Amino acid sequence: MRSNLSITVYDTIQEVNSGQWNHVVTQSGRGSVYHRYEWIKSVEEGLGLTGKHTVVSKKGNPIAVFPNFLTNVRLPGEVERKLPDSLLAQISELSSLRPGYGGPVIQTNESEVLELFLERLEKTGGKKTISHYLRSASLENVRYANRLEQEGYKPNVSRCKIILDVTQDIDDIRSSMDKGRRQNIRKAKNNDPKVYSEELSEKSLEEFYRGYEATMDRVESDPYPFNFFEELAENLRDSLLLVAVDVDGETVGRHLCVVDDIQRTVSYEFASVFEDNFEYYPSDLIHEFTIKWCQEEGYDEYDLGPTPSDFNDGLFSYKEQYGGEVVPILIWERGTSPLWSMYKIMRSVYKRL
Repeated sequence: MRSNLSITVYDTIQEVNSGQWNHVVTQSGRGSVYHRYEWIKSVEEGLGLTGKHTVVSKKGNPIAVFPNFLTNVRLPGEVERKLPDSLLAQISELSSLRPGYGGPVIQTNESEVLELFLERLEKTGGKKTISHYLRSASLENVRYANRLEQEGYKPNVSRCKIILDVTQDIDDIRSSMDKGRRQNIRKAKNNDPKVYSEELSEKSLEEFYRGYEATMDRVESDPYPFNFFEELAENLRDSLLLVAVDVDGETVGRHLCVVDDIQRTVSYEFASVFEDNFEYYPSDLIHEFTIKWCQEEGYDEYDLGPTPSDFNDGLFSYKEQYGGEVVPILIWERGTSPLWSMYKIMRSVYKRL
């Protein structure tokens, strides 16, 4: 009964008991590393965001959590950079974790808890908030689709992931790759590379970040601040995998992956490769190394990370060549202000142009 349930919204994850929060995440069956207290704290502190994290308790014990942040409204980078800060400060979005994924994690009393979450979200964002954006990594959250649509949420599958089943034999995984990917790995090995899991030290993190900045500049995206990665290294070190490639004693590329012990998945999140080192094919070597690492450590899946759901997109085409399964990222969004309609029109016009 609802009378046994209470709901609280916290402006910072640090107001929550970390052990109780993580207990719900790990015991629910649908939580992930991105729901963990430590990931949320890293996003909150590293990006300077205000949280709107909701906890439902039963007789004083947390049974469900729903992390969200107040963020800038999602805009293309080139558009956002041209708008004055004074204008951007006037509107915000209640959003699932970025980077990462969110959505509700409910341990018991699922129907009643979901109703409580949806009722509270109506009031959570404040007057400046024009929408709620929910991005889930778990396909199991499709169970909430009908209820969300009844509340005015619109589904969106504009993003997807490419996931490799690493429980297969490594030869079967290689054979499912595109011919070009296999050729690149062979070419890369002609340089006698050293591929290894690198210790996360202050030096390696700084070197990774320089290459990460260059990578983001190349794809015309804004990098996350260095402080975010420092927070990750401090709060979630055991869930990070930094893989590096050396050729002739020089590091030619790195990837930072997130290890999810809850879902038994390793996710490629951040690349650090200078364009001058493309000739060594470091990313192909790192992906092969990480696949083998997953197998040795007993993980089930290697997630190559989010990409536009567009076969003409270069990133989608590249990742698809590794032979994995295309899995949609479940996204729902709902306007909470009259400005939402105007925003959607402007977004539609921008995409067409």
